Amino acid sequence: MKHIDDKIRSFVVVRAISGLIVIGGVIYALVMLGIGGKELFGKFVWIPELMGFIGFGLYWGALTVYIFVANRRVEEKVKASLLREEGERPTRAIP
Repeated sequence: MKHIDDKIRSFVVVRAISGLIVIGGVIYALVMLGIGGKELFGKFVWIPELMGFIGFGLYWGALTVYIFVANRRVEEKVKASLLREEGERPTRAIP
């Protein structure tokens, strides 16, 4: 979790995938409205809604992890700089 560059790349990939899922749901809804009208779309309206929830959930989850990693990295830098100022060597806790 220390390598923020890897997380940035993975966040871009997850963001692209989640965007495709959401756009796919919108396209599916438009196609269903065009093919079968409101009657057919009404029976399958849960599909584009589910695609929207899944797409947004993936994006939100990836963003949460990205923010967590960024905050942890900043905390580690601050802790390391404080320890250097005090002249102590940083120690690591065993998880």
